[in-house]
Amino acid sequence: MKRFVLMLLLTGFTTMYITGCGRPMTKTLTPVETATKPDAMAFTIGFVDAAVEMYKTQGRDATLSYYNDLASVQGQWYVAIIDIDGTIMANAFQPESIGKNAAEVGSETVWMQISEASKKGQWVSYEWMNFESGEIELKHSWTIRYEGYIFLSGYYES
Repeated sequence: MKRFVLMLLLTGFTTMYITGCGRPMTKTLTPVETATKPDAMAFTIGFVDAAVEMYKTQGRDATLSYYNDLASVQGQWYVAIIDIDGTIMANAFQPESIGKNAAEVGSETVWMQISEASKKGQWVSYEWMNFESGEIELKHSWTIRYEGYIFLSGYYES
């Protein structure tokens, strides 16, 4: 009987080791956990908060890598990260914009609105290309300034 129990425990531990069940899990906050898409404002705030949280917990490089990948996009929601001097650091929908100045990619007026982001966060509205529809539409973006970067995402009014 002892041999059977020992074999059972050994099999269980081996299975846990192979499948990774014994490794500590890290929980990353996802926007889906903070709000649902039908509530566009709450979803957008949660989406940006998740990006800032990723930066805090996983660092700059991991965050920029993730938000430059289309896997980070959820429908019309994507995170752009811009340094305080205006250099675009992350934008999965416009990879050609990385390293360019935000005022040159968009417009000086839009950049001026976005650059006023606060640590508490604020909304800005502007006309921007909707990459799903291909049309210029009114976009509402939540912006947060954190450690020299501006994190933003938004939704289209249409």
